[in-house]
Amino acid sequence: MMISYLCTAFLGILVFGLGFNVSLHRIRLREKSHQELKNPHSSISRARIAHSNACQYCAMLAVLMLLTQGPLSGIFGITAVVSRYLHALGFLGFSKAGPNPILFAGASGTYVSGLALSLLLLYQHMPV
Repeated sequence: MMISYLCTAFLGILVFGLGFNVSLHRIRLREKSHQELKNPHSSISRARIAHSNACQYCAMLAVLMLLTQGPLSGIFGITAVVSRYLHALGFLGFSKAGPNPILFAGASGTYVSGLALSLLLLYQHMPV
């Protein structure tokens, strides 16, 4: 259960860290932020997309991790956290929006671990 708590904490750090990053971009750009948001390749646009995607997936992953139990839950939880961080890095670490290997690895890992956690929850609580 401790791994689930740690993974949930790391997902929370990711979501709030990415949100803080968007705020810093807005402060830095000030009036120009509205113009920059129209450009999908701008740093603030990529920061907003990374934050938005993290918000979409991290909450559900955290719930699934906290509701499932056992060593498989820990393995899938750690995979989910690493995948979400890779996904964010894939958006923020490249100057152009679009596919790249890190983004692909993060997205794939998120889907696989999220589906695995969902199936594990179903299996653990299925009536016999």
